[in-house]
Amino acid sequence: MLFLRFLFFLYCHTGFTQIIWKIKPIFDEVEMVMLANEYLSVAKIKNKEGMVNLKTGKIIIPLKYEKVERKFGNTILESFWIKVKINGKYGLVDTLHKTILKPKYKEIHHLDNFVFFKNTYNKWGLANNKGKIMIKPMFETWGCIEGMQGFFVKDFEGIIYKLKKDFALEISTNKGKLDAYDDNYCNSPLFSKEDRIDYKLLHPKKSEKTGKYGFGLRSNLNYVIEPIYDSVDYFHGKVAWVQKDKKWGLINQQGIFLIPFEFDNIDSFMNLYTWVKKGKKWGLIKNPK
Repeated sequence: MLFLRFLFFLYCHTGFTQIIWKIKPIFDEVEMVMLANEYLSVAKIKNKEGMVNLKTGKIIIPLKYEKVERKFGNTILESFWIKVKINGKYGLVDTLHKTILKPKYKEIHHLDNFVFFKNTYNKWGLANNKGKIMIKPMFETWGCIEGMQGFFVKDFEGIIYKLKKDFALEISTNKGKLDAYDDNYCNSPLFSKEDRIDYKLLHPKKSEKTGKYGFGLRSNLNYVIEPIYDSVDYFHGKVAWVQKDKKWGLINQQGIFLIPFEFDNIDSFMNLYTWVKKGKKWGLIKNPK
């Protein structure tokens, strides 16, 4: 009886919540990526990669590919292009796992409403945002001309053509150098910057004396949560992950533990779920409210 009372006392003073696993620890590696307010994660088991939607906790791309691209193309309706590699060839699928381009190309670049693909003869062709081949592979290279908007292609004779929105080609009067693909020139306007986290309340602070971390307000040097942790993450909403003795746990803004020091690593974000590592495997848990 005394032991049960002790457990009840401990529960009341720690606030521990039940850990709800959305996906049990089965993954060898996970890596979070984001586009247009969609939180996605590449997951890996052995040598096969797939993708998980972190808002729903569901596997949206099955783990069967050699490589799943960490950078994304433009929005297609309510899904995104994802570059995948299988049997040494590249293709495009969307987040509904619908095939945009079959994986049979040496290389693929996807920007705006265009998809540039290279065949086995090292010629570039173009497809639209639904995967329809608009121009068969015939170009030596493609890219953008600095200071100009739009895409350009160059044929085997070195003639540079401007690619119009309707896929019509016109000879460019600009005699500037056709640069190879460069993010600085060819960024898609629909790429959105990662949302900034609002840290108005509590901010990580490191003690110069002990080297430990706590939390306090930006406006003064006082600690709201004492610096007793080896490492901390930022507060996402009302919770933050903290580390001590190589284990991670979750606290609220009062410093009360919601999850004890249990996990070997975490990959946190501002959504319903968080990747946690237990032993050598990663799993997905539901974030306590």
